[in-house]
Amino acid sequence: MFRRCDGPPVPGTNLISNLATLESDGEQLTDEETLRVCGFLLLAGHITTTMMLSNAILLLGNHPEHTATLRASPRQW
Repeated sequence: MFRRCDGPPVPGTNLISNLATLESDGEQLTDEETLRVCGFLLLAGHITTTMMLSNAILLLGNHPEHTATLRASPRQW
């Protein structure tokens, strides 16, 4: 499921490489800790997107006047 990149991580190029090279009190995160943080970030992003889409659908369903406005001029939104 996971594979290592070729070569050491280059700090500052992306969030994951920054996590891989992060130090606290002179110690780096273990591979397991890094994977857990990455999994948490993936899940947090998924939940946020799911909730925002659900709320948008609910609100548009409860306010047909806004739905009509959106359909008439989608670029306005």
